[in-house]
Amino acid sequence: MVAIITLENIDLQKNITATLDYIGKEESAFILETGKIYKTKELLTNALISSDNDSARLLAGVLGEENFVAKMNQKAHSLGLNKTFFVNSTGLDPKDLSAGINISSATDLANLLIYIKSRHPEILRISSRPQYNICDINDYCKMVLNTDKLLENKDFRFKIIGGKTGSTDL
Repeated sequence: MVAIITLENIDLQKNITATLDYIGKEESAFILETGKIYKTKELLTNALISSDNDSARLLAGVLGEENFVAKMNQKAHSLGLNKTFFVNSTGLDPKDLSAGINISSATDLANLLIYIKSRHPEILRISSRPQYNICDINDYCKMVLNTDKLLENKDFRFKIIGGKTGSTDL
């Protein structure tokens, strides 16, 4: 959903500065560097391939975390994803559970994938890449690997057309 909200609300060429307000926090992949400036497209790709929560936080920060999450929930509602609810942009379990947790159902996730396939197939293309060089606006690049190990498993009989890994304790 972070990818959808980003694609539908933020210019992919927008410059976003990595600041300590957003990076190096919980479940950081420590890929982004403080003070470096990245295009939205780079942060979106990094979030999808390396499952980088810093990138998700930076993307949400463009609209403001609260507004971004509200847009995620509005989009879920508009798509009929009635068993889906978001409390943050990372999908991580919140420290304060009084506001609820990020939750969905298998049916809602299947319907979300149908929407992605029909409206934003670029999400699938990005998330099925085994690796990527994320670059700042000065072309300082770092190689990141996809967290989906099935992409490089030669014994796996099926072709992965896209996806996103991740889990939480809850």
